[in-house]
Amino acid sequence: MHERRRFYTHDRRRRPTPAISRYLFRGRRRGPRRDADGGANYYTDVPSVSAVLTVGILFTLSLIDAILSLRLFALEKSEEMNPLLAIMLDHSDVAFIAFKLALSAVSLLVVLLHWNFVVRGRLSTVHAVYWLIGTYTSVVIYETGLLWW
Repeated sequence: MHERRRFYTHDRRRRPTPAISRYLFRGRRRGPRRDADGGANYYTDVPSVSAVLTVGILFTLSLIDAILSLRLFALEKSEEMNPLLAIMLDHSDVAFIAFKLALSAVSLLVVLLHWNFVVRGRLSTVHAVYWLIGTYTSVVIYETGLLWW
């Protein structure tokens, strides 16, 4: 018997999955499609709980940094070196905090979307985020120390 083959002109797998798709946060994909893809960079529809918590810790550290920075500015123990944030600080404290948190939120969204990526085969996003948490924690401890002395 002769088998009839179907030829499709359009291959749905020709393009990789986009970072932001209609299935973001409501899709089913939580890991690589195949076991062989485990080491490759891949997007998921739903981020892991640990990824969301880790990014939440970074956002909280950013908020604490903004509050401590405002207190240091009020005591004239510090000045803002970032020109964009300095402009916001000239407007108001609320504008400063809102802009700093907006920058943090957008940056952390990009990090969350690329959570399962490795740069140049060595540096994973996860390791970079852990390094950022350590750095941000050091900054918060330093700012707290400046407020005490």
